[in-house]
Amino acid sequence: MRVHQLLYQDPAHLLSWIDMNDIQDSKRLLIQVYTSIVQLDPIHRLIGLLHTRLPQATCIGCASEGQILDGEMCESGTVLSFIEFEQAALDSVLFPFIADRDCYDNGKMLAARLTGADTQAMIIFTSTLANSEDFVQGVESIAPHVVLAGGISLNQQGQTVLFTKDGVMEQGAVGVALSGENLQVHNQYSLNWKSVGKRLVVTRAEGNRIYAIDGMPVVDLYRKYLGEKIATQITTKSTQFPLILSRNGIDICRDVLAVHEDGSVTVSGHLYEGEVVRFGFGDPELIVEGSKQLIETLRDITAEAILIYSCTARKSFMFNSIGYELSPLQQIGPNIGFFTSGEFYHHERRNMVINHSMTLLVLSENTQMPKPEAVRLVQEQEETQDPWGELDALRAMSHMAQVSTDELIKLNVSLEASEQRYSSLVQYNPEIVYSIDAKGTFLSLNPVFYDLLGYQSDEVQSLYEVVNPGDHHRLRSVIERAFHGRPQSFELTLLMKGQIAIPFMVTKIPIIVNEEIVGVYGIAQNMSERKKAEARITFMAYHDVLTELPNRTLLYRHLDELLISRNDSQAVFSILFVDLDNFKEINDSFGHFVGDDILKRFASKLKALIQNKGIAARFGGDEFVVILEMEQMTDIKDVAEQIVAYFTEPLILEGTEQFITTSVGISLFPQDGDSSEALLKNADLAMYKAKQSGKNRFLFYESEQSEELREKRLLGSELRKAIMEDELQLNYQPIVDLRSDKVIGCEALVRWHHKERGPIPPSLFIPIAEEYGLIDMLGTWVLQTACLQMVRWHVDHGALQFISVNVSYQQFQRFDFVDVVSQVLQETGLDPARLHLEITESTALINLGQTRLILHRLQQLGISISMDDFGTGFSSLSCIKDLSIDKLKIDRSFITNISTDQRDAAIVKTIIALSRNLNMKVLAEGVESSEQLEKLAEYDCDEIQGFLFSRPIPAEEFEALFLAAASPGATAEARIVP
Repeated sequence: MRVHQLLYQDPAHLLSWIDMNDIQDSKRLLIQVYTSIVQLDPIHRLIGLLHTRLPQATCIGCASEGQILDGEMCESGTVLSFIEFEQAALDSVLFPFIADRDCYDNGKMLAARLTGADTQAMIIFTSTLANSEDFVQGVESIAPHVVLAGGISLNQQGQTVLFTKDGVMEQGAVGVALSGENLQVHNQYSLNWKSVGKRLVVTRAEGNRIYAIDGMPVVDLYRKYLGEKIATQITTKSTQFPLILSRNGIDICRDVLAVHEDGSVTVSGHLYEGEVVRFGFGDPELIVEGSKQLIETLRDITAEAILIYSCTARKSFMFNSIGYELSPLQQIGPNIGFFTSGEFYHHERRNMVINHSMTLLVLSENTQMPKPEAVRLVQEQEETQDPWGELDALRAMSHMAQVSTDELIKLNVSLEASEQRYSSLVQYNPEIVYSIDAKGTFLSLNPVFYDLLGYQSDEVQSLYEVVNPGDHHRLRSVIERAFHGRPQSFELTLLMKGQIAIPFMVTKIPIIVNEEIVGVYGIAQNMSERKKAEARITFMAYHDVLTELPNRTLLYRHLDELLISRNDSQAVFSILFVDLDNFKEINDSFGHFVGDDILKRFASKLKALIQNKGIAARFGGDEFVVILEMEQMTDIKDVAEQIVAYFTEPLILEGTEQFITTSVGISLFPQDGDSSEALLKNADLAMYKAKQSGKNRFLFYESEQSEELREKRLLGSELRKAIMEDELQLNYQPIVDLRSDKVIGCEALVRWHHKERGPIPPSLFIPIAEEYGLIDMLGTWVLQTACLQMVRWHVDHGALQFISVNVSYQQFQRFDFVDVVSQVLQETGLDPARLHLEITESTALINLGQTRLILHRLQQLGISISMDDFGTGFSSLSCIKDLSIDKLKIDRSFITNISTDQRDAAIVKTIIALSRNLNMKVLAEGVESSEQLEKLAEYDCDEIQGFLFSRPIPAEEFEALFLAAASPGATAEARIVP
């Protein structure tokens, strides 16, 4: 494992640094990015740069309140870490939270997408959560064995940005899984917040909502033990005085995040009734000492990389002293990390949110590395002990006086330090801090006022001089209320020199001396960036992030408003439901970047096409909705035709031509519905009808479509039940060797005899299985059943050489398809050499590189591959050569007229000759007459299949007709004589 770390400067420096450190592009390269920047454009540029230079690497990053690099804290900027693993596998995910699921479910779904059987650790960063404890417990429910690290991402302005190479977002989670048997993972943590005061018992709690501790509301508890000021500012002060408890053998902290009207509070993680808590207080010496002890434990662990996730409360409390805690880690191993708003930790197969801690994730792939030498962290001090003399009482009194004097000196020093801290708080505060008298005259101003607004120290005397005259009356009322002891916050525009207006959030606080209000403090926070962020968030709330089209929420709002405005006039408008045909296959085969680019280009076309005629919105996935405020049918048809015509030309992807078409369904107001739901549903039905009619077209809604879809969905539900309850059966059609006239194999074909409907043809239920996601379940059932039957026949009769099973496109493209086939072979005990799998030419050509890899793995197992329906697709010679196909199956459409049509005969003869030259077997299917058989024998075809010999028949019938004669002890041969 190699680790490289960098404080980002600019693109040129980064690229030069990557070359200088010889960082190679690899799927085992993990890039971590921690940044104080939340503007999306710079982050997009950095991600794009990394993806271009290191396209195979895994990248994960987030915004933070401070970054950690090589044992030092970086308050701003961007730090990057490059970890080159030797063996570990990496998998990342960009996971927007699903709005209608709670935190626990979102945690489960993220973990399910991210982890595998040999995953050793997960690093997850999230935006602020309603209940972060529920989230990490959801992760735990899926992967209790996996070490969890990371935390909640916020920068100094309370903003979040999360990103991988797949995108950037402000709400959700990003994660990376580290997998591999040889990856060594250790985690440690350091809290050492001092517990003070009495033991307190949680008496009423629900999750992270706490109603009472020691029988009293939490705010009253803080008021009783820590005073009124702390109680009134509990959401900010509780970070200095958190609640500490012990759980699962470790100490964790809880901050108060919100106070509710009923007196209850929300804290930063779960508390359970009966748990004991105490107030905590920071002790820098204790914190640093505890961290030293933590570092001592790391000396016995091989540490090739140390990832640090430390709490912002820890940094805020310790100020510059945080370096004493971080810097010794550099002597143990390379380290990088950031300051979180809640640390995720894994202990004894349990996940938790700790707070106020420093957590470490220690990684290594090399257990033979030399251990670091002892790090001398603490200077030994010799303790001396003064002897006790004869004048015991005098010395005791003297000691007491000295101690009292020392305490007074310490108190004075403390007061001076407090004054200096107060001065620092004002002078170095990043916000404008000022004080005024009752007339608004400035009593004090910090430097930020002059730096931000551009005035000189002698140019402004009163607050009114930098406030728009129209706001003077409101400002005067606010100042009067503050002088009556009422703090308040409000938005106010301040004028820069040159009369440029800047929005601020201003807080007014009365200055009280000897119980008398002598002035007012003001803190003004620049809201410019926040306003921009709010505008961006508002845009993102109502628009699709990828295409920037209106999203479903804005679509429904616009549609509802349109229905209200048209309700009286009954003027026509239309809904166009648009779906991209074949998009999923291309997205799966060529990746999400290609898919996203197709969606963005199509969205741009829709915007240009619609303009002021209505709106175009992204409904989800590859579905779009267009609202046309046009009354003429010819105009509506014209727009629909242009949408359908967009993908007329093929897409060139990785050197191959790929085709996408569009299916459009149209509903009209008012005849097709008078509500948003009805109009969208009926347009959707019409779109599905367009797909069923051959795709690449538009259709208007007709009432019959609703009943047709209902019937189709019912059949899909019954098919699922039939698969699960084993109501299907396999029929078997013999495959005959033309030279020996023997049955050498068979093809397994699924049949469904419905209990009430009777036989349902495969041409009806197989497309339904593909459309409703049942094809994997059905295909696995067929494969397993066929293999079991073949094993029984081989044991009982031993005549058949192979059994052939069809594979659908969806099955073939699954990432675990080969593993599923291998597992079925192991479970059934079938010799792989007796299994033939059939794929169509169109399936093979979707992604030729992926197909080549899958077929190679199958053939390594010993399985033979047949190309079904050859001649009906592209008939690509390079395809069959590159894919090492074992057998070609000539489609029945060429066999039907082989004895009467010279062209069909020539095609069949050519295919057979081709197979000879490529050392492949060839099988003709659909043989129904002796004339066809004679021609195929003349052309030297290897194998034949068709109704001339037998239709597909049940296993018992097949066995009786074709296998009984081949049983041990039988005298007759299993021979077919046409």
